[in-house]
Amino acid sequence: MKSCYFIQKVLFIVLILSIISACKSPKRDWEKTEKEMTVEAFKKYIEMYPNSEYLVLAKQKLDSLQWNEAKLKNSIELFEIYLKDNPGGRYLGEANQKLATLEWEIAKKNNNIDVYKKYLAKYPNINYSDSVKTNIFLLECTWNDGFLERDYNFNEQKIHDAFMDIFNSQMMAISYGDVKGGVVHTYGIFDNKGLWEAKTGNRVSIKYVKKQDCTNVGLKINQGNKESAVRLHQLLIQKLKKIK
Repeated sequence: MKSCYFIQKVLFIVLILSIISACKSPKRDWEKTEKEMTVEAFKKYIEMYPNSEYLVLAKQKLDSLQWNEAKLKNSIELFEIYLKDNPGGRYLGEANQKLATLEWEIAKKNNNIDVYKKYLAKYPNINYSDSVKTNIFLLECTWNDGFLERDYNFNEQKIHDAFMDIFNSQMMAISYGDVKGGVVHTYGIFDNKGLWEAKTGNRVSIKYVKKQDCTNVGLKINQGNKESAVRLHQLLIQKLKKIK
């Protein structure tokens, strides 16, 4: 009796499975999916029929739908979903660029060193890399009465020697003065040789303030050109790295 019941149960399960299998039709379901034309429908089809003859076409349709939705809403979340779901997608390069642009805008609003460094680590070759590095640098500096100030782990003499090397010794002292805790040297740059792209008549004021374990260097170009001061600081950093 038990044996008969077991056989009936097995036959019933087989019958159910046969019915389910019969209901599944890659072609019929593909036609239905195309009519629905939604991201969810194509995802479901790909999951149900990984070996279907329509698989490539399904992935292409999914790629286009997800890209159009992400582009329309211009959303970080949707671009990330697109990249995750379509690792070989047709719009891979554009999606990465869009994502990088949106994240760059967020990084600028935060204006935080850690945020900028994470952005640069994620997108080392992005078009904005120079701007990111400049913003990080400016956050590490202080703008004070036309001087862009930054700490250096070198003594005044080594920093002065580095400046002489940058200007290829083409510096003419104009004035020396005292400031609180240090001195200011002002030079006229009368030659554009070397790394520093200076034109005739430029003035560079260099302020040295000795701290307990470092030297604070302030740079003032003419009446306070911040961009030029940033560039000169960066050249100084490169030169001092070679001295180390």
